[in-house]
Amino acid sequence: MAIIFQTQQLGEADFQVWMAPTIALADLWVYAEEDRFLMRGDQYWVITQNRNAATSLIYFGHRGAADFSMIFVPEWGMAGWKRPVPHVMGKL
Repeated sequence: MAIIFQTQQLGEADFQVWMAPTIALADLWVYAEEDRFLMRGDQYWVITQNRNAATSLIYFGHRGAADFSMIFVPEWGMAGWKRPVPHVMGKL
């Protein structure tokens, strides 16, 4: 489970992410979960407004500069790494 805080400052982000417009372009398919204790893995995100509670600070930026691309999916069973990004996997 990744607890994500969206930052507006690139310099403080752990990762720069591009939000893909289609699933075909996304490295990581993410399911947004409200219960932080229910799921495990990079593909399940809880979005927090509390920076101190976050496991990762994310900056949404441009495709060419992003560490990885992602898209939100409607079902938990769809979530997961579709194109592995070794320097990110397990670090969200």
